[in-house]
Amino acid sequence: MDDNDVMLRAIGILTQGKDGLTTIRSEGAAPGGMSDTVAKLVADLFPDRMPSAISTGIAELVVAFVYLHSELAELHDSGRTDITSEELLRKLALEFSTPPDDNG
Repeated sequence: MDDNDVMLRAIGILTQGKDGLTTIRSEGAAPGGMSDTVAKLVADLFPDRMPSAISTGIAELVVAFVYLHSELAELHDSGRTDITSEELLRKLALEFSTPPDDNG
């Protein structure tokens, strides 16, 4: 597989991921629900070369990147100028570093 093939697969993961996130959000589920699908895509990139535990770990990282890409793309596509991409990433970092509220 050459660099162009890898880039095309990455673009496919991002576009499929955005569609998947839209579906997951409409169902009220967490973005992590995409890990199995992404794990298969990652495994397809490296057939017979990667243990499943590593593939799953990479898939979880890729899901995080897909989520962040989706958030940044949404910000860009909406034309908002009141927040920069850096500010959005900081806001998301704060959200993910705060423990969930168990009180509802």
